[in-house]
Amino acid sequence: MPGFNGTDRTAMMLPSYIDSITFSNNFGQNQWTSGTSDLRALNDPSSGSNPRNIGSIYSFGWAVLCGSCFPTMNVDITTKAVTGTYKIALYLVDWDSGGRSESIDVFDLSTLKRLARTEVIKSFVGGVYVVYKVDRSVRIRVDHLRGTNIVVSGAFFDR
Repeated sequence: MPGFNGTDRTAMMLPSYIDSITFSNNFGQNQWTSGTSDLRALNDPSSGSNPRNIGSIYSFGWAVLCGSCFPTMNVDITTKAVTGTYKIALYLVDWDSGGRSESIDVFDLSTLKRLARTEVIKSFVGGVYVVYKVDRSVRIRVDHLRGTNIVVSGAFFDR
């Protein structure tokens, strides 16, 4: 989870079938808050206890700076030899109420063929999970539609 343990510190525990997660360049990492009881924040994955922390991978606010720039974030998830399907859940939360809207697309990482329909997330101040079922390495593309910038606060896996 990006920024979970403080600015520029990520809590990452990958399942055995995931080789790596890579975020595109030109994005930062922050911790919005730590030690909160706000349920939009995430529990510590090592202890599962409160208090909660929340951070994000974010774009540098180019849309605000240049008006017509619409940044895109790519999240490449590379698998090891996968048999069967697995689920990817992205957690999005507009923690600071920046009026954000984002669209999400999923592609086969090697061919870049679209694997799922575009999801448009219009309001996520309360936090939202976007879940995909896949059977290979994928690229998840997050596009800025409205608001301050792009944010992604977590990526989770399940079989």
